[in-house]
Amino acid sequence: MIKIDDNHIWREGEKIGWIEGHRIYNADDEKVGYYDDAYIYDVSGRKIGYFEGDYLKSEDGNLTVRLEENREHVTGGSYSDHARAAIRLLLGE
Repeated sequence: MIKIDDNHIWREGEKIGWIEGHRIYNADDEKVGYYDDAYIYDVSGRKIGYFEGDYLKSEDGNLTVRLEENREHVTGGSYSDHARAAIRLLLGE
């Protein structure tokens, strides 16, 4: 499970990254990607996920999850479902 506290992102008590605007960074302060209203991109700008209705889908087809269910995986903070989905795809399960 991933937890957001302020703009810091944690997994099992270890800081794994942070979020600023629509950009996601890892714990080493390196940008790993970003998102908009339709897509999630890695740091090189390659599309790795997209939003289809109430679902998050990965480009490789390995993940399809309801955004509502994703809230149970990425908890805390007051970020949008799109931000939570981007965190999950960019920083892993």
